[in-house]
Amino acid sequence: MCALRATTSSTALALVVACCLALPACSAGTQEAADSAEEQEGVRPIDEQLWDAVAAQDRNLVTELLDQGADGGAQLDKGGLQIEGLTITRRTNADEGGQVDEPSWQTSVGYNYRADTALKKSVKDGSSEMVRLLLAAGADDADDVAFQHAVREGHIDVVRDFLVARSDDGSDWEGPIVCGESCRDQYRGELGEKLRGHLLKSANTEAFSLFRQVGLVIDSDNLSPEQASALLDSGDQPK
Repeated sequence: MCALRATTSSTALALVVACCLALPACSAGTQEAADSAEEQEGVRPIDEQLWDAVAAQDRNLVTELLDQGADGGAQLDKGGLQIEGLTITRRTNADEGGQVDEPSWQTSVGYNYRADTALKKSVKDGSSEMVRLLLAAGADDADDVAFQHAVREGHIDVVRDFLVARSDDGSDWEGPIVCGESCRDQYRGELGEKLRGHLLKSANTEAFSLFRQVGLVIDSDNLSPEQASALLDSGDQPK
């Protein structure tokens, strides 16, 4: 019995020692895994990093991220919620005996989550420098949303950047806008109609002048005095 107890005690002691020796290695492995997980969680997608860099107007970081393949036209969850409609309905309820309760009101709200892009963010901020960097890197402006926003808000420098980027005859950022036939075709369809609407609402002389360079014609017989004056000052005349 004594020999058996001694053997059992020795075995148990050996197991305890082995576990103690293995514990630091296990703890180290667990910590490394935790550190790796934290590191992975801390790395945000490159397109989100680009959006933040554009918001901070950090030219060097924006350039670096674009060189790494960041997309200035990527849709990101940065736009927030937009209410699409609010409905308030008056309801009356009757019980089995035909007694009508006090009327109640039911409210329903429709909303849409609008995504944002680094390009649109740069336009909202009116940052011509950021717009140029993104357009030069090939940022996609889906449905011309950013372009139209620039025209609507009267960001003239940014509008010019878009016109230069869309030209097809080697225009540069500082020189005149050279727009050939294929370039002018861009402004003869649905986009042209939308741009005319924005221009007429803004009645901005500089914007009229810019679009005259790319052949956008203002065709309206119902110009307000302010619109007609802005158009004439730009060197153009209503058709």
